[in-house]
Amino acid sequence: MHELLCVEENDVRMVGIWGIGGIGKTTVAKAVYGSIAHRFEGSCFLENVRERSLVPHEGLVQLQETLLSKILGGVGVKLSNVMILLMK
Repeated sequence: MHELLCVEENDVRMVGIWGIGGIGKTTVAKAVYGSIAHRFEGSCFLENVRERSLVPHEGLVQLQETLLSKILGGVGVKLSNVMILLMK
């Protein structure tokens, strides 16, 4: 897997994982993330983004707060709304 992803190179890479539910896409993504996250100053693995984003009034805000908190090293980030990041 690491050889296919060329993880030792410093180039930017994007990998898509797709398939029917239950075949292990999230498991593969978590394994790759777990093996390379230490190479970055900040990292975050967001799960169930589609489902979490559909939660009325808070879904997208909570996803953004989680992302920012994790990549900033555990700082508790609180956002009032989703648009606040779009305005900056």
